[in-house]
Amino acid sequence: MPDTSFYEPFAAKKTCPVCLSRKNVIPVLYGFPSPKMFRDADAGKIALGGCVIGDYHPTRYCKKDHLEF
Repeated sequence: MPDTSFYEPFAAKKTCPVCLSRKNVIPVLYGFPSPKMFRDADAGKIALGGCVIGDYHPTRYCKKDHLEF
C-alpha cells in the first residue's frame, strides 16, 4: 500500500493537491448507492467509491484533475 499521508491535510481542507483549489472537489461516498446517490453522482455532486472499503479509501475527488485523495 502506498503512503497516503501526504493527501490527508488536503482532504481535511477539501483542497486538491494538484490544482490547490476547492472549487472542483467533491466527496467520495461508499456503500450501495441509492437512487438519490446515482442522481447526485450524475450531477457531479458526489463521486461513488464502490461498495467495498479497503485499506485505502479516498474521501475526496477533484473533477478537474480526475484525482481521488
